[in-house]
Amino acid sequence: MIALYARQSRDKKDSVSIESQFDFCQKEVPEGEKVKKYKDKGFSGKNIDRPDFQRLLKDIESDKISKVIVYRLDRMSRSTLDFAGLMVRFKKHNVDFISSTEKFDTGTPIGQAMLSIIMVFAELERKTIQIRITDSYYARGKKAMSLGGNVPFGFELKRTAIEGMKTNMLVATERIEYIKQMYNEYSATNASLGKISNDLNKDEVKTLFGNNWDSSKISRILKNPVYVKADADIYSYFKNMGCIMQNEIDDYIGTNGLYVYGKGTKYKDLDGYNVVIAPHEGVVDSYTWLKCQNKLGENKQIKNTGKSKYSWLSGLIKCNKCKYSMNINKANLSKKYNTYALYFRCSGRVLRKVCDADSVRVDVIESKAEQMLFEYINNLNNEIKTDKLQETKRTNELKIIITNKEAEIENLIDSLAQAKSATMKYVNKRLDKLDSELAPLREELRKESIKDNLDNSIIVEIKKAILHWDELTIDEKKEIASLFISKVYVENDIVKIEWKR
Repeated sequence: MIALYARQSRDKKDSVSIESQFDFCQKEVPEGEKVKKYKDKGFSGKNIDRPDFQRLLKDIESDKISKVIVYRLDRMSRSTLDFAGLMVRFKKHNVDFISSTEKFDTGTPIGQAMLSIIMVFAELERKTIQIRITDSYYARGKKAMSLGGNVPFGFELKRTAIEGMKTNMLVATERIEYIKQMYNEYSATNASLGKISNDLNKDEVKTLFGNNWDSSKISRILKNPVYVKADADIYSYFKNMGCIMQNEIDDYIGTNGLYVYGKGTKYKDLDGYNVVIAPHEGVVDSYTWLKCQNKLGENKQIKNTGKSKYSWLSGLIKCNKCKYSMNINKANLSKKYNTYALYFRCSGRVLRKVCDADSVRVDVIESKAEQMLFEYINNLNNEIKTDKLQETKRTNELKIIITNKEAEIENLIDSLAQAKSATMKYVNKRLDKLDSELAPLREELRKESIKDNLDNSIIVEIKKAILHWDELTIDEKKEIASLFISKVYVENDIVKIEWKR
């Protein structure tokens, strides 16, 4: 069956009526062929959302139509993108297309050539639009402007202006109390995602779209940084995950939430994502938020702490001489019996040639670190309060200062490889000064921080676990160590541990 389609947006003296359009189309119909007419009056050609045109598309998808004839191309669509998409659908169902006045017929070689040209321009238009949208998206993101999407649970939108541009900002509603409840319950108890969702459903609390809760919905909320009061620890967390930080650490003063934006699925692999401080205030302290990330199994706060099949210290250990990380080297002892020894080697020596530290046996360093870790854990008080850690303003200031000084040290160490003798003298002098400044700052931070900030039940379980340390897997050992150890510094057989708490 042949379809005749006509469209007229409005009656005007110079416009061609629906009837006249059908008359032109009829001239292209072979004698004896059945015809079905479709018409839309009072509809624009800016899109294809027209009643009779949609009926035509359904008949095409049902393979009832063999050919579509229109008076002119723009009767079907004024959009190159829409037209190109329609041609793809027509081709899929073996439907030819004819424009009676423009002599455009996809059943002829000339018509096919014209169609190819149209498709090329349509693809160009599509890519241009995508680039324009992407550029606008990232430009708005850098200014912490609203990027659209669903409003997070517990917030509503309020009109505001940033740098003279109108946008929306998040404002907490009374439902934000459910958010605080989720974070507190998940971080401070043994509650599972399923229990939290079940409790909410029993209380007839609905999601943003009026649905029941489940584990995945709770998990997405707990991972969302829009709720956190972003401070120095939050900056380090996202920085170490490979995110692009749009604000300096000095802006992370523990008040505002965050926007995270990029392509792909959020909150899983955040490498390359952008992080910017949002204009709204956060509602969950950083300690509670990070504790939830630990429990969710997504904590990557310590760089390079991925799975290791050789040592639970990988990712934690650094050279005490140059402060570069130490990597594991496997040295074969006997090929015949397949025996080998493991050594920690300084990457500053091997890769950057800025250090002369000797390699050290992994088992020797692990043994010493184990003794220090066990002593530390066993000295922890079991009478631990379950209240979340409330950091003082000074604590956050100290973390910011220490992070900035450590970054300067890393940059100076990197410059040593290319430095000339005169410059090297200055660099080494500056390194010594920074190192001397860091020691009292770290000590002050240690005193300012609340040492015992883990649940009593967790401490008890950890103490039980280390009694069977040799039976634990490397990843289980690493998980326990990462709760307490910030860095392990090694020089020859001397081990120094920088504790988190």
